[in-house]
Amino acid sequence: MKISRKADYALRAVLYISKQPTDIRNSINAIAEAESVPRDFLAKILKELTRAEILKSYQGVHGGYQMAKTPNQVSVLDVIEAMD
Repeated sequence: MKISRKADYALRAVLYISKQPTDIRNSINAIAEAESVPRDFLAKILKELTRAEILKSYQGVHGGYQMAKTPNQVSVLDVIEAMD
């Protein structure tokens, strides 16, 4: 099975966020740098993952992204379906 680049980046972002402590809000810049993903493309992906209720988004100075569910409640298929 071949997945799109968008789905690949989404999976990498979700995996990165799921490994962080639950009280940490992950910035787009931190995720993009850690996973070597273009920042602007990642912003669109994270927005879609938020719409799919896989991630939660927080605005402002202390904003960022966190998992909306526990990592074991999110499957690879959930992430791929949210992207494609």
